[in-house]
Amino acid sequence: MGGKEVKGSFIETITHGLEPIALIIRAEYDEPGIQFFTPANFSQQVAFIRHAPGHKIAAHVHNLQLRQGLYLPSGLTLTQTQINQVSSAVRKVLS
Repeated sequence: MGGKEVKGSFIETITHGLEPIALIIRAEYDEPGIQFFTPANFSQQVAFIRHAPGHKIAAHVHNLQLRQGLYLPSGLTLTQTQINQVSSAVRKVLS
């Protein structure tokens, strides 16, 4: 049914079958630069960006890409208490 893929100890992907349903980026994640967590073919991208103070991002162009959104992704920021409650509810749904 469900599964998870852990990338390091700070990133976790939760799946239902083969479908990714959640991406957990823990508060302790602190890698420098730009890190994308979603595949390039996803209609929306999730990334973490951390640069030193004063860093200037060079001018750049984004590639024009036709995308069709079949689902509307949403994002949440949760406290540890909320995470425990959601985790419990997700386990019930997936079991």
